[in-house]
Amino acid sequence: MKIPLPERPSRYDSVGLLWSDGRWRLATADEPPAAVLSTERSAIGDVMRLRPTSSVLRGAAVSRKAVAAFRLGQDALGVPVPEFTAPRW
Repeated sequence: MKIPLPERPSRYDSVGLLWSDGRWRLATADEPPAAVLSTERSAIGDVMRLRPTSSVLRGAAVSRKAVAAFRLGQDALGVPVPEFTAPRW
């Protein structure tokens, strides 16, 4: 999943995330992440990308989890993200 960034990040980086107690948190160096969140350049410009690396997102609606991950990325990666919300099903 990718979202366009409203401005260029000061650096391109990535962080590992874990889903724990109904929310995302940053993974420590000795924990295998459930997802990786990164800032990247792409054909459409600068983006923030969420890549699942485990089955934590499999079989469930991911929109709320994705929005929460991108919001965490705003602080963890030091780049603003656009205002958006997950659809209500």
